[in-house]
Amino acid sequence: MKLKKFYRELVRRNVIRAVLAYLAVAWVLIEFSSVVLPTFDAPPYLLQGIIYFLSIGLVFWSVFAWIYDLTPEGWKKTPEWTDSTATRQANTRRLNAVIAGSVVTALLLLLAGSFWAGSRWNQKESLVYNPVYRIAVLPLQVDSTRVTDASSYQNGITGELIDYLSRSRSLMVLSQASTEVFQAGMVPGNPYLKSTSEQIDYFVSGTLEIMDNTLNVSVAIHKKLEQEPFWNRDYTSDITDTRLQLQAISGDIEEALGLRPGRRTSEFKKELTSVRPETFELYLKGKYYLSLNTLEDMRRVLLAGAEKVSVNSGAVKDPDIIRQGAEAFGNQCVVLGMDALHVGVSDATPSGYEVVIHGGRVRTGMDALEWAQRAESLGAGEICLNSIDADGTKDGYELTLTALISANVDIPVIASGGAGKPEHLCDVL
Repeated sequence: MKLKKFYRELVRRNVIRAVLAYLAVAWVLIEFSSVVLPTFDAPPYLLQGIIYFLSIGLVFWSVFAWIYDLTPEGWKKTPEWTDSTATRQANTRRLNAVIAGSVVTALLLLLAGSFWAGSRWNQKESLVYNPVYRIAVLPLQVDSTRVTDASSYQNGITGELIDYLSRSRSLMVLSQASTEVFQAGMVPGNPYLKSTSEQIDYFVSGTLEIMDNTLNVSVAIHKKLEQEPFWNRDYTSDITDTRLQLQAISGDIEEALGLRPGRRTSEFKKELTSVRPETFELYLKGKYYLSLNTLEDMRRVLLAGAEKVSVNSGAVKDPDIIRQGAEAFGNQCVVLGMDALHVGVSDATPSGYEVVIHGGRVRTGMDALEWAQRAESLGAGEICLNSIDADGTKDGYELTLTALISANVDIPVIASGGAGKPEHLCDVL
C-alpha cells in the first residue's frame, strides 16, 4: 500500500515527468557538447565533467520536483497550494512539451554530429595528402668515439623522430633514406639533389649524445641547408623517458613552425610508456641491422631455398643493392617491392604517384614511375607493385597505377593490394 501511495504522490507532484524532462534536456546538452568540444580540441575530461555534473544535478532536481510545483502564481511548495486538475494538466502538458522538444533536438544533434564527424574525417584525409610544410630530418650527428655502435643510435633515434613527426597531419616528412644525402650547411652539388632540396620547406638537424643512462639531444631548424638555424633547443632526459623526449621534440618543432600540435599527437602522448635502457638499445640495434639489405643477406635467403629476393625500403635507402644483387645472382632473382601512394601530379611526382615506405607512413618524395624505371635500369627482374590506396579495401586493384607502370617498363609487374573478388584478378590482367 505504501508503494502505491508513494507512486500516486509521484504522479500528483509530476516528479516522474520532471525527471524524464531533465534526462531529455541533459541528453541534448551532452550531444551538443560532444559535437562542439572536439572542434576546439577540448580535453576529454571536460565532457566527462559535464556528465558528472548533470548526474549529480539529477538528484537535486528530483528533490526540487518533489517539493515544488509550477502554479499560475509561480513556483510554490506543493503542500501549500490546492491540487487542481487544471493546474496538474497544465504542468503535464509543459513537461511533455519539454520532453518531446528535447528528444527531437537531441536526435537532430545526433544526426548533425554524425555528419560533422564524417566531414572531419574527410578533412583529416585531405590534410594527410595536403600538408602545410614539407620537412626533412637530417641524420642526427653522433660522436662515434664516445658512443658504442653509434650508427645504430644515429639511425634509430633519427628514425624514431621522423616517425613521431609523421603523425602530424600538417607535415609531410621525407623518409630517412631520402634525407641521408643532405648535410646541414652544405648545398648539394648534384643537380637532382639541389632541385629536391629546393622543394623542402624546412630542414631539421641536430646532435645526439649518450652518457651513462642520460640522452642529450640538440635540435635545430633551418630554412635552407646553407643557412644558420632560426630555432634550436637542447633536450636532456633519462633514457627511460626517450619516447616522451622525442614526443616533446616533435611538438616543439610543430610549434616553432607556427603549427598547433593536433589532437592525434596529443592523444598519442598518453600511450607513451617508459623503456628499459637495455631493451631500448637492443631495439635500436635490431631495427638498424634488420633494415640493412646486403649481398650476404640475399645469399642467406637464396641458400635457404628462396627463388627470388624482394628489396623495398633497403633499395630506397641504397639503390645500388639492386645492381649488386643482379650482378651476383642474376636479374631473375631480384624483385623490387614498391609501395605507391596517389598524391596527384606535381613537379616532384609527374606520374601522380609517390613511393612510400614503412607501410605507407613515411613518404619519400620519389616519383613511382621514375623509381620503377630506375630499378629496371639497375637490374631488377620484376616489380611487385602495391597500391597503398587500394590495399585492404577489397574493392579491386589500382588499375591506373598498374597500367602506368606496366606500360613503361619491360619487366614483369606483379599487382598487389585491393583484390576482393575473383573478377578483380581478371580486371588487372
